[in-house]
Amino acid sequence: IICSVGPQLYAKTAVSAFTCTCVVLAVAFVSFFISSPGETEGFTGVKAATFSDNWGPHYTHGKDFSAIFSILFPAVTGIMAGANMSGVLKDPSKAIPKGTLMATFGSSFIYLGFGLVIGASNTAS
Repeated sequence: IICSVGPQLYAKTAVSAFTCTCVVLAVAFVSFFISSPGETEGFTGVKAATFSDNWGPHYTHGKDFSAIFSILFPAVTGIMAGANMSGVLKDPSKAIPKGTLMATFGSSFIYLGFGLVIGASNTAS
C-alpha cells in the first residue's frame, strides 16, 4: 500500500523502519551484557572461557558451512535493494556507491559483533 502511494512516502517509511531496526538491534546487543547467567539454558553471560570453548568450527549434526552461510547471504543480497531506490535520490551516482559500501560495512559489523557476543555468551550445546 505504501509503495503505491509514491516513492517519497516509501522513503520516509523506510527511514522509520530503519530507526526501529537500529533500536531493536541495540537493545538485543545490550541484553547479552545485562542478562543473568542461568536464566536460559546454555547462556553463561559474556565470558572469555565460553568464547575460547566456542572458537573453531564445531558444527552440530546436520549443520555445515553451507547452512551457516545461508544465514549471512540474505544480508549481503539485501543491500542491493537500496540501488532500487535510485529514482528518489538527488545524486544517484554518488549516493548508490556510498550507500552500498555503508550497508556492506554496517551489516558486516553487526553480524560480526553478534557472532562474537553470541560465541562468548552461549555454550555450543
